[in-house]
Amino acid sequence: MPFPAMPFWRQANTRRHCWECWRFCIHILEHRLPQLIGRSKHVEDASVTMANELGMSHDATYSLRLAAAFHDVGLLALPDRQIQLDRLLDGPLDSELVPHLVLGGRLVHHAFPDFPEAIEAIWYHHEWFDGRGPFRLQEGQIPLSARIISLVDVMEYRLNGGGHDAPTDLDSVVSAVRSDAGSRFDPVVIEALQRVSAQVCSDLTASIDESNRANSEQSTSPSPSNDVSSTDGTSTRQAAVHTVRETDGTKKHEEALAALRSTKAVCEASDLIERIRTFDSPESWSPAIQGVLRVTQSQGCSARDVAKAVSQDPLLSMRVLRLANTSPFARKRSVDSILDAVTVLGINEIRNLALTCQVFDRFGSGVSGHIDAGQFWEHSVACGLIAAHLGTIDSEVDPFVCGILHDAGRLILLRVAPDEYAEVLSTSEELDLPLEIVESRLLGTTHGAVLGELMKTWGFSNRLSEMVVRHHDSIRTISRLPKNVLRDVATIALSDRMAHALLLGASGNERLYPIADLIELLGVKEAQLAAAIGSTLDELPSIQAVMALNDKHDVDADSSAPPVRKLAKTAIPLIIDGAAHKSTLELWRRAAVGEMPESVPTIAVVHIASPASTNRVMRRLIKCEQSEGATNLPTIVIASGSSIEDCPELSTRRSVILHSPVRCDLLASHINDLLSDEAHGRSSPSAGCGNANQYIQIQVPS
Repeated sequence: MPFPAMPFWRQANTRRHCWECWRFCIHILEHRLPQLIGRSKHVEDASVTMANELGMSHDATYSLRLAAAFHDVGLLALPDRQIQLDRLLDGPLDSELVPHLVLGGRLVHHAFPDFPEAIEAIWYHHEWFDGRGPFRLQEGQIPLSARIISLVDVMEYRLNGGGHDAPTDLDSVVSAVRSDAGSRFDPVVIEALQRVSAQVCSDLTASIDESNRANSEQSTSPSPSNDVSSTDGTSTRQAAVHTVRETDGTKKHEEALAALRSTKAVCEASDLIERIRTFDSPESWSPAIQGVLRVTQSQGCSARDVAKAVSQDPLLSMRVLRLANTSPFARKRSVDSILDAVTVLGINEIRNLALTCQVFDRFGSGVSGHIDAGQFWEHSVACGLIAAHLGTIDSEVDPFVCGILHDAGRLILLRVAPDEYAEVLSTSEELDLPLEIVESRLLGTTHGAVLGELMKTWGFSNRLSEMVVRHHDSIRTISRLPKNVLRDVATIALSDRMAHALLLGASGNERLYPIADLIELLGVKEAQLAAAIGSTLDELPSIQAVMALNDKHDVDADSSAPPVRKLAKTAIPLIIDGAAHKSTLELWRRAAVGEMPESVPTIAVVHIASPASTNRVMRRLIKCEQSEGATNLPTIVIASGSSIEDCPELSTRRSVILHSPVRCDLLASHINDLLSDEAHGRSSPSAGCGNANQYIQIQVPS
């Protein structure tokens, strides 16, 4: 870039070549770590925009620009394995990364000794406004330049896809940083951001190629990036970025989100809730259920009163007795009578079971062909069993009941608003977006929120209804909940994701969501997970039979997984996704393939949580391939966050890049297509399998 304008009285103290030499250091850092490409330029431009809006002097703006350009130069001294953007920017700075602040300030001090303000901004740009930063400065103790860089740095990270699947559109990012005003960020800087948010967004998301071209046109000396060229004179780094982005499924995801935002809502949320309440009020329920509700809500009711109300319905009585003797509820002794069941389980538990059976009977069959009822309840029961066996919720809350009901809002919506919800389902499939995102846009609410409202009117506790409402929240949102709610919601969210990965039933949104963060949040051990999965697989058939003690339900009908989920016999996946017991992909692989044969893998499935971890994950893939005796396996990359900026390892292999969370059937189809093409020497997936919009161009090495 051109040498920035500087006050004339300081020109004698700082020479132009210092900027150019240090800019070259940044390019060296970007060459080592492609996830950093363009970040310094983005942060520099946006910081100057913020400085102008805040009315900073020419001299102060120059210091800020210097600090923003070289704010991460200290990373040069750290090993690659430590440099991950999520560790830098997702929360308080990791202690291992603090030295880069001190070193960066010292390096810049040697080159620009007359700009102490810039050095301080580099030192303190990871401080939090409330004092939780590495040096514990707070509010006015933090230089204004450091406060600006802190905000701009985080915004660049989030707008370009960092932060564990957090939204990357401007409004969502601005809203997120506003929520941190007074804690992480300076409220005054946040106010300035709101006034120039569009320009800041433009600065932070400018194309790398455009930035490099603009720099080379404006600069009187060649850009360092042009020193490394391919045989045709094109920048090697630029060519690599362009190639990967052409095949990157996250672009398809961004386009789908844009298309969804332009789609009109099909109904108002308030009208929808009112229609559901009118359609299904407790007055329309069976006399036995009404009796149970009436008795359990009256003061001073006894176990004998509740047992009498339950006994009015032989089917309900049989279910309660059978469930009371299954592992989610079984105590040290068997239960032989309804009165005994009420005594052992408690009045609240009996009411919850009775209400759950009512929901199951009311909405469990006769639904349109969009969702298979048998598959749906298999998934729901599996979720309840996993939640019960994880043992991470206290005894006051019933995880089994919550697990069974967590997705029932979808069946209710199909029954009450069939046309509107059919459009939601078709839009989700057409755009290949998670169902809860499409629900929120087209209905103004989600299936969880709908069921949560109804659960309150039906007599379920607020705690149970909140678990249902929030089970699709992001890990960032869940981690901020009060402790007594956090474990409840995280347990149901984890159980739901595990049930999907294990291919236990289907709820209409068969996607593979990451589970590592939830496991760490709950502190679940590997042995706990293994025991919960084993117990669930053992008990699922019998619990399904208990829940379906009704002529309207046929649990055996179409009980097998849909054929589209099945993998070809030649599929021997090599999974690269963190620790095996924390990997959704590993759970899915076990369910889809079973015990792995002692053979060389035929395909790799790789999860990249953020662009910052791309190099590390791909190096691990190559190392695992070597240990397994394989080379350049066809590769499915499942990427979270933004596009993978530079991944040279993919240039030598056939690959497909999909966006997380990926649909189970889409993943299986791509694996089968890649293996089929490999066997027949073809270079592209077979046409006509699934929605054409869901396919990503396959990269074939020349």
